[in-house]
Order: sequence, then structure tokens, then C-alpha cells
Amino acid sequence: YTLTSQLPPHPDNGFGGAARVSDQDSDGADDFVVYDGGPTPGFIRFVSGATGTPLRAITVSRESGIGFPVTEIGDATGDGVPDYVLGAPYEAVSHPGGACECGAAYLYDGATLARRWRVVSPHFASYNTFGDSAAPLGDVTADGRADVMIGESGGNMVHAFDGATGAVLLLVLPDSAFR
Repeated sequence: YTLTSQLPPHPDNGFGGAARVSDQDSDGADDFVVYDGGPTPGFIRFVSGATGTPLRAITVSRESGIGFPVTEIGDATGDGVPDYVLGAPYEAVSHPGGACECGAAYLYDGATLARRWRVVSPHFASYNTFGDSAAPLGDVTADGRADVMIGESGGNMVHAFDGATGAVLLLVLPDSAFR
């Protein structure tokens, strides 16, 4: 099969950025997500790995860069279904010192696709691209829920977050000092 955008043709459309996710349609095959966006809100589409059939979607804003990446982190919500962190590395963020294009990351519930939390970098700096990478950590808090590491490549930092609440667990700063 060949996938194409489901949006009307437009020169500003973007399509791609696929990532593997667990079996969404119970057919025994892993599935994937793909970004399908244009000048208006776009979509993170969950697609059958076996057939290429679109299964469900999250509506996203193109301006924030949300959906790069999409990372399945395990069950952070406690319902037995894997959940997803979506990075938004170009999102504008307000903070006590003003505002910057610092980036954010979101946890989406894998069962309902509802947004559960939003986190931003504990170190605000323009163009640090917080949320440009993410990785599952397993359950480092021993609360029975998945936790996540979120990258900030523009600032050479990574941060660990509690998957259930979004609370900061650990900062790894450029000087390699753990905080």
C-alpha cells in the first residue's frame, strides 16, 4: 500500500514523520502514526501497519511543530493502554521572564486520545526545541505508571518526567550535572 495525505492539496501541506506504535486494531500487527498537516490544523493519524487503513487521529496545531516526535511510552494513565508523548518543539511558551519559542510536550491518553498534561522545559531559552525527542523510561517512580525522558537538543539537555502527573523528576544539564 501507499499512503497519501487525506487533506485537500495545498503547497504548505506536510506529510510524513512516521513512528511505530503498538497494535491499535487488534489484528496482531504493529501499527504506526504519521503526521498529516497543512496551513490549518493537522492530524497525527494512527494507521494500520497491516493494511495502511487510517484508524483514528489526534487534531494538532501546525505552528507548534506538535507531533515531532510521537513516542509510545507505556501506560502512564493506569488504564492498561499505552499512552503517547507528542513533542511540540516550536511552541511559543509564556514564563515568568516573558515568552519564547521554547517548545512543549504533551501526554495523550492511548485509550481516548484525550490530552492529559502539558510540560515545558524547566530552563526557558528561545529555540532550545524542548520536546524534539522523547524516550520511555519504564516505571522509575515505582507508582505502576510509565515515566518519560524528554529532550531539548537546542540546549543540550534532557529531562525526566513523571508520566502520571508531568512533574519533573530529573534534569540533565549541559555540564552533565544531575539536578
